[in-house]
Order: sequence, then C-alpha cells, then structure tokens
Amino acid sequence: GGRFVQGFAGEQFASPEALRLLKDTRKQEKTAVLTVLSTADPLNLTGTITPGDRVASSSSQRLVYRDGVPVAYGSRSDIHYLQAVDADHQRQLRSALLGK
Repeated sequence: GGRFVQGFAGEQFASPEALRLLKDTRKQEKTAVLTVLSTADPLNLTGTITPGDRVASSSSQRLVYRDGVPVAYGSRSDIHYLQAVDADHQRQLRSALLGK
C-alpha cells in the first residue's frame, strides 16, 4: 500500500485499477458526508497533504471532513472552522464533533 502525494520526491506505486478508482473519486457527486476522527489519528494529514495549516495531534480534539475535505476541528469548548461555514452547517459540524 501507499499514498500518491504531490510535491514529494521518490517513486510511488499503485495498480492501474487503484489509479482509475482514485481518478473516478474526483468525479463523484458531493453528498456532504461528514467523517469524524481524532486529531491524534494517523489519518490526520490535514496541512500535510492538504492545503492549509497543520492541525496538531491531540487526543482531546476531533477533526471533521465533509466529502473528504477538512472543515472543522476542536473539542467541546473550542471549535475552529477551516473554511467559511454558515450557521446551519456550524450546528451540524458542532454536533459531529461532539458525537451527537
């Protein structure tokens, strides 16, 4: 396994089928699916392979992605939005971060 990461030197390998699946992902309709993970999770690559600032690893904070794009992170008392978010979406993101 491995990741295709733009801007890094070195060889990157994947089967032709994996490459096709990655390209097809870009064409999929956006469904506003929210995915939440701990900022301490190794999948937290925000600011590493995505644009923007790095979201520091912390066992007390969670990170929310909408359709694979990082949109917010924080804890119960402190939420940071990584892009402009209207009031309805802020409520959805807060609920996702709090596990509701």
